Amino acid sequence: MKKTLISFALLILILLAGVVVRHKWRQRAQREQHARQERDVAYQSALKSYSRILQPGLTREYVENFLRKNGTAFGQVCCIGDSAAFADLVQIGSEKPPWWCSERTVYVAFRFVAAGSHDRWQKNGSDVLDSITIYEQAGGCM
Repeated sequence: MKKTLISFALLILILLAGVVVRHKWRQRAQREQHARQERDVAYQSALKSYSRILQPGLTREYVENFLRKNGTAFGQVCCIGDSAAFADLVQIGSEKPPWWCSERTVYVAFRFVAAGSHDRWQKNGSDVLDSITIYEQAGGCM
């Protein structure tokens, strides 16, 4: 009888611990979701800010001069989308990477279409701004 009572008490204790752990995981997931939503709002705000000033149809030269003039660091990546030339990237944040990567960076991406006769992998000042989007890129992946 005593052995059964101890086993029952242990079972109840294990179940209670499971309920507490599950509750804590849910709270953490809700906090992470709320933080992600706040970051998404900030990302959209940055996108809107650039989109108000830099409209599709502008040249790469104009866009890059604007970024330099305002002290905004940018990099490039080839190529986002099928018809895009090198895109200019302005980092606006970072997210938790998947387990197989060491980083996940969030950018505002300025997508260009190659203008003239040069190939799309050769950036040129005359390339035309096609769109401005949010772009996430994972790095340091296995």
